[in-house]
Amino acid sequence: MAEKKAELRLKQKEGYLPLEHHPGEAQADFGYADFYENGKLHHEAKYLVLSFPHSNGGYLQLNYGENTECLLEGLATMFEYIGGVPTEIWFDNTRTIVTDIIKGGGREVTERFQ
Repeated sequence: MAEKKAELRLKQKEGYLPLEHHPGEAQADFGYADFYENGKLHHEAKYLVLSFPHSNGGYLQLNYGENTECLLEGLATMFEYIGGVPTEIWFDNTRTIVTDIIKGGGREVTERFQ
């Protein structure tokens, strides 16, 4: 590889794309946590987190699963609590939303999410 780079006269440059979030933009993702409910331990139960990277604020909704109902109920509960909706939400590639990742960066989303 070094020989090929030298042959092509390629110089190693460090590069990056800045990740910038504007006020009001959010990210949503599911995660796992242990929690107690009415004295009963729920081991590695699901939660939905809605974070606002610009302000480092965030909200969490405990769930019993990772499906469309949990996603929509969790988001609706958080929107009601904060009194509004984000201007844009970045979602992870959860199966709850994404059915296929298309070459070039596109996504096929579930009919219910659409």
